[in-house]
Amino acid sequence: MATQERRNVQRNIIEADEIASGERKAAPLSDVFGEQVKNLQRARKELEDKLLANPTGEECVVLGYADGAEVSLMGWNERLRTRDIREVPPHANSADSMQIVLEGGMTIYYPDDGETVVLGAGDCHVVPGGKMHSCVSTQKSLVLVVVGHGANGGEVGVMTAQSKTSSDSYPGGRKPNKDRQESIP
Repeated sequence: MATQERRNVQRNIIEADEIASGERKAAPLSDVFGEQVKNLQRARKELEDKLLANPTGEECVVLGYADGAEVSLMGWNERLRTRDIREVPPHANSADSMQIVLEGGMTIYYPDDGETVVLGAGDCHVVPGGKMHSCVSTQKSLVLVVVGHGANGGEVGVMTAQSKTSSDSYPGGRKPNKDRQESIP
């Protein structure tokens, strides 16, 4: 990936982080993407309603599609009981998927190699297409998920599973902490 493309990805993620924290005002997503994307406040309310109906589960609201990639908002409520992440049924997406943690945190587990990736607010991680994984959170969390389904070889924007190996592919040039362990409800 070209250096300019990396800078654009990092700048977009940092801008999204500033908007989410209230440090910067932004045009509504519907102004930027037209009718392809739902109003983020309505989508968040819809997600919160789903979480109220399913307090121990994970819920998702599709925001829209961009260049063939599905963009969704995923969330969890805080959980009180402990659950081993290895007990969560894994799944695989047909294309790379990018998780950007807006609030809270999440853990991604790769059962094939036993790797666990712990993400906090502001962290970003790409799961390669076809790779088995499971996701959980112990805290109230909000995650933006982009799953690529475009004709561009499964790429999600300019950040792909291949580019995640370089630390400059992550916001602020830092990789998520894979070594940190946490209790999973």
